[in-house]
Amino acid sequence: MKITAVYILKFLEVSLYMSLVKMSCTRNYWSADFRIPQVADTMTLNRYEDLKRFIHFADKGYKLWVLCGASGYAYDFEVYIGKGENVVQEGEADCGASGNVVIRLARSIPTGITISCF
Repeated sequence: MKITAVYILKFLEVSLYMSLVKMSCTRNYWSADFRIPQVADTMTLNRYEDLKRFIHFADKGYKLWVLCGASGYAYDFEVYIGKGENVVQEGEADCGASGNVVIRLARSIPTGITISCF
């Protein structure tokens, strides 16, 4: 079987749809009793299962810390990939891992802006 970018995109589409519309068994999306056209018309069951054997996504627990305004607009962010990134600048208090993230992100806020904490 030749794997193309189109098939990988279709696989991702089907997988995302399956995460929203859950069934007890993957094969049910293609079954005569429960057939879901959004999945079954996108690719065959055999193609889906072949691709599933070779494509693997691992959740490594990555986190994205984001500094947002009241509007929800993101102003700054930091990607967390594990221990060892708890950086504190000289002269700053160590507020623990989560508190230090807030302090690091707050550095990008221009001076003279009022910040209220709840």
